[in-house]
Amino acid sequence: PVAPRSLPCSLPPCIMQHLHKDVKLFKAEADKAGIDTALLEALQGVTQAALDRGLTDTDYSAVYEAVVYPEEKAAAKKQ
Repeated sequence: PVAPRSLPCSLPPCIMQHLHKDVKLFKAEADKAGIDTALLEALQGVTQAALDRGLTDTDYSAVYEAVVYPEEKAAAKKQ
C-alpha cells in the first residue's frame, strides 16, 4: 500500500508547528510535576523532524512522514 503524505492544513489549530509547541509546553509542565516525559521527548523529536523538513504548515500526518520516512531530511515544502 502507498503511504499517505501530509497535506497543507486549512484549519489553523491542526498545523504541525502548533502540535510541536503544545508538546513542548506539555513536556515542561510534566517535568515540573515529576511525570515521566520519555514519550513526550520522543514525540518532540518526531515533530521537530517534521518541522526540519519544512512541514510547518501541514497537518498532523507529517508525524507519520517523520517516522516512516526518516531518511528524508529537509525535503522541499509540500504543496
